[in-house]
Amino acid sequence: MIIFFLFLSYVCDWQGKDFAFVHCGDTNLGRDYEYWGGVRFSVKEFEQELFHARIHDAVTHHATVHKHESILEYVQVIGAGMLHGEKSPAVQAIMVSPLLSYLNITHSAHDGINIVSPSGMMNMLYNKLENNLGVGISAAVLTGEVREAKLSAFEPVETIPVPYDNFGLVDICDPQKEIAIEERVLLYYKYDNNPVDCVKIFSSVYDVKPIGFRLLQYNLVNSTGEPWIPDHITLYDGDLYNRTTRPMVTIKVDGESDENVLHQTTRTNAMSVKFHATGAREHMGFVAEVVTLPFSIVTQNRDLRHNMSFSVFDGNQRGAILYTSAGENNPIVTMQRNHLTDNCLSLYGNFSTCQSAIHLDVQNTQDVFFYNNFLTGNIGGLMIRAGSSGTATAMRAMLHNNVFEENLKKVTLNFEGRKTTPYQQVTLFRNYVTRSNVSHEAVVRMMQVVCNATYNTFHNNRGKMIVEVRTKSYFPYLGENYLCLFLTQVTGFHNVRLPIYQSFTHNGFYNNYAYGLHCDMTTLGYCRYFCCCENKKTWPVFFISRPINFVDDSWYESSGGH
Repeated sequence: MIIFFLFLSYVCDWQGKDFAFVHCGDTNLGRDYEYWGGVRFSVKEFEQELFHARIHDAVTHHATVHKHESILEYVQVIGAGMLHGEKSPAVQAIMVSPLLSYLNITHSAHDGINIVSPSGMMNMLYNKLENNLGVGISAAVLTGEVREAKLSAFEPVETIPVPYDNFGLVDICDPQKEIAIEERVLLYYKYDNNPVDCVKIFSSVYDVKPIGFRLLQYNLVNSTGEPWIPDHITLYDGDLYNRTTRPMVTIKVDGESDENVLHQTTRTNAMSVKFHATGAREHMGFVAEVVTLPFSIVTQNRDLRHNMSFSVFDGNQRGAILYTSAGENNPIVTMQRNHLTDNCLSLYGNFSTCQSAIHLDVQNTQDVFFYNNFLTGNIGGLMIRAGSSGTATAMRAMLHNNVFEENLKKVTLNFEGRKTTPYQQVTLFRNYVTRSNVSHEAVVRMMQVVCNATYNTFHNNRGKMIVEVRTKSYFPYLGENYLCLFLTQVTGFHNVRLPIYQSFTHNGFYNNYAYGLHCDMTTLGYCRYFCCCENKKTWPVFFISRPINFVDDSWYESSGGH
């Protein structure tokens, strides 16, 4: 008898390109206590009751159903966030819009407040969210689309803050296989360690309307070049158990754009969805809206507002606010008079637990108001990534009278437009950015957005660049005393003609230190050099890809034209 022993050694080289980083933190709850589930608001079934408000009473001339939302006020929630062995928000609302005010949510194992596809106005005011292991407030606004256009007016988002086991959403792998829908349901899957093959069959009530399928989140495992079957979603026009049924489409990571398209049945009034997945990280998965066509209601009022104001966010490890949206028309976002301190956790080197203390990834959100907020000691500051299907739904963000102090590692003010939507507008007025220490990035970055920055002050900041702008610009008089401390890069928007230009006027820069790029590292159409008095070296002040017009060029003449 011969026995073979095979010894495998898995070595992780810390100097290699691929490595694993493990951080083990302490629990935020005392040893004598255990985490509990939390508070959850949801619809009683898989669907929102969207049609009752339109039913007219011929006698009273009022709607027959008066829907009242729940109210949660003056409540202290401690030690929530663990439900059935999985992390869960302390307070969660799915497809409903409760009033959440005067809450004190602390020491949770996951997010403090989580909202998923709210149906109406959301007011989250006068709350205090402290020492939570997740995000203070996380939101996945999945409004979808009413149009029956083939191409979606938005791009499916990659990551949304949706936990496991959500009552009100349809898990594609739950035991119920056949579902009759009246208007709209949300179908989702969230990856875990187990491979799955799951099936769902959807039909309309009374079997009279065809079914449509549109993805709102799309982040499947990319198995290109691998020997196994790739992860995919297959749609069938009809009952899957009928052998004559042929696939309508197979959605997978293959370079096609099937995830941006509305798929609808044409032969029958039933749609079957088959899903194959391997194991992957928890932030991967998909969310889709399954609707009956034609859609008979408007799901989103354009005057709706999501208000997160007058609140305190302190010591939340995954960030203060994470807000994502996907749909053709999304609510107004308002944040004012908030106090944000020490959110996100600094790890080794340039690693941290979040990209920014406030992270907004919005599409077709027309207005964002950010007034009178104070951010100090956070990882990053405010990040807005915006996109739209056209100028009618382009974002207009107003940042007024905010203070950003002692923010670390990540960009303090980061504004990004999506590649296909160059019409997002940002107005910076009377903001104060001071003592930021951003080792590897710019302190302020504006990429593919049209920005009007006026009367802002940038004092005592350190970064690779102080302000990085990627578009056409008009730069004001800066003053020769601190030119060597202000490095700006201007590129982008090639072959795009904009009806407006961004301006950068009447701003003050004092005692900033930028140590970044040199002119010879990029292709320049226009460049000017100035001597930095500190180390007698020549540093580039502006990096641009085309000639620009200066509001006041007297500083160049006074410096001798060097």
